[in-house]
Amino acid sequence: MTRGPTASAGAEADALKQYFSDAEMVDLVAEVALVNFTNRVTDGLGLEVEPEFAGENI
Repeated sequence: MTRGPTASAGAEADALKQYFSDAEMVDLVAEVALVNFTNRVTDGLGLEVEPEFAGENI
């Protein structure tokens, strides 16, 4: 989604539809987009990750 949203989104969405409903797909895409947005803003501002979250994988 981040590197080429129009290049592969159709095939990826089709593959995920066997596991998720349309409503779940909307939630999933929104969450990924929000995390991506947050990462780009914090990187763009040169912000450091807070120590309590540094080793966290979400």
